[in-house]
Amino acid sequence: MHRVLAYLSIGSLLFCATVRADPPAPGAVLDASNAATASELLPPEVIARYQAGEYRNTVAAWSTSPAFSPKFLEATAQNQAKLAASERGTILTGPGGARATGIYGLPFRIDASDISLSLIGGICALARRFDCVLVARAGGAVIQPSCEAVMREVLQSPATRFVRDPEAYLSEAARLDTQDD
Repeated sequence: MHRVLAYLSIGSLLFCATVRADPPAPGAVLDASNAATASELLPPEVIARYQAGEYRNTVAAWSTSPAFSPKFLEATAQNQAKLAASERGTILTGPGGARATGIYGLPFRIDASDISLSLIGGICALARRFDCVLVARAGGAVIQPSCEAVMREVLQSPATRFVRDPEAYLSEAARLDTQDD
C-alpha cells in the first residue's frame, strides 16, 4: 500500500488549504466501501485505487504541527542556503548546479514574492507520479497536487498576504493580538 504525504512550504510559513467535505474521522477505515467520502481530499487516481480494493487504510489523526527533530530542522536550514530549483522543478546543488541527491530535511521554501509556476508544476507532477498529496502544516489540510489547487492556496496564504501588504498584515496581527488580552 502507498500512502505518502508531502509538505509544501511558502516563505517562512506553511499554508493552509480549505477542505470542502467532512474528512473521514480518525479511526475509520477508508476502503472500497467508502472511498467516495474522501473524493475531495485525494487525487482521482488514488480514489480509484481505493474503489478497486487496492488500498485500505485506517485514517489517523493528523497533527497540525509535525514534530520535526532538531537534526531535521538544522538540515532544512542548511538546504535553504545551498539548494536551488531549475525551471522544471528539479532540485539542484545550487543555481545551475547538478541534480541534488540524498536530501535530508525540506529542500527549500517557496518565496511568496517570486512564485515559479514551473516549480509548482514540477512539485505537483512529482506528487502525482508517486500518488502523493500535499498537506498544509497549519491545519493539516490535504491539497490535491494540481497547479490550480496549489496556486489558489498560495495566493490565499498568510505569506502572500504579507508580501502584498506587510503593513496591513502586521497591523491586523497586532489588532488580533490585543483582542486576546
